[in-house]
Amino acid sequence: MFIEKNAMTLQEKFEEIIKIDQQISTLEYEIDQLSQKKYNLKGQIVDVKHAQIILDEKNSIISTKNEIEELAAKRDELSNYIIDELNLIEIEKVSIRVEDSYWTVCKTTEAVNNGLYDVNEATLTYFIS
Repeated sequence: MFIEKNAMTLQEKFEEIIKIDQQISTLEYEIDQLSQKKYNLKGQIVDVKHAQIILDEKNSIISTKNEIEELAAKRDELSNYIIDELNLIEIEKVSIRVEDSYWTVCKTTEAVNNGLYDVNEATLTYFIS
């Protein structure tokens, strides 16, 4: 069986998701702050809320909206891996959120467990030590 040398453990994936969420929050906050102002760039007024390149007060590039989308895609990929790894099945909607140092993975499903009963909503809590 081939094991990737740089394979991340489940805990490392959770920790990476936390870091990505923090990066996204920081970028969204900066964009929100900058979107309330307008800057003069090369003689043109640039409304940063609608610009592809986000600028700070010195017209330095902070981020692009694509960067947030790329971070969100990476977070979703890690989340999906975790869901698969934990054998959560028939997932219709998944949300992963931080509550102190606990990650709660919630799923909505219509899976039938051993044909005995419906599982309409299940919650799994993973503690990061």
